[in-house]
Amino acid sequence: MRLRFLREGGRNSDNSYVTLGFILSGLGRNEDAIVAFKQALSLNRSNVIAYRRLAYLYNVLGRSKEASELIFSGIALVPQSALLQFDYAEDLRKNGKPHAAVGPMRKAFDLQPDNLNFVFGLAEMELSEGNEREGFRLAAIVRSRLRNGEKVEPRYRARADALVARLETKPTLD
Repeated sequence: MRLRFLREGGRNSDNSYVTLGFILSGLGRNEDAIVAFKQALSLNRSNVIAYRRLAYLYNVLGRSKEASELIFSGIALVPQSALLQFDYAEDLRKNGKPHAAVGPMRKAFDLQPDNLNFVFGLAEMELSEGNEREGFRLAAIVRSRLRNGEKVEPRYRARADALVARLETKPTLD
């Protein structure tokens, strides 16, 4: 692996390795990108972007156990990262542990209540836990923000749309 040039060029920073990791993964060199992101984390154990991107690559490569372990490690080291809390909640949900996912999703939402991905994610989880009042309250926020033109990440769009559809078909008690 030719990551030597960053060290020799005096740019031995975690952000340099994160940038290199993005470039390498964009070129389809995922194994080399993994090395770069790991190097970034060896230089800065609190680099949220390196945790997220490395976990993403592990998932792409079918190494979901490593991705889960990495996100868990990131949460332990950077518990105030709303993004890592969200990723952890999503990982738990994906792995069939929706009840365990509620806590991290609530924490992500508490840390960044304006993040639309966190709002719809928490709405889904509240509804799955039987907390309809809170779930539908959050779903109404999602619907309003989507109608006002706000965008949700493309990978979550179908879930956000399904949440809004559920809200619109909810029986009323009037």
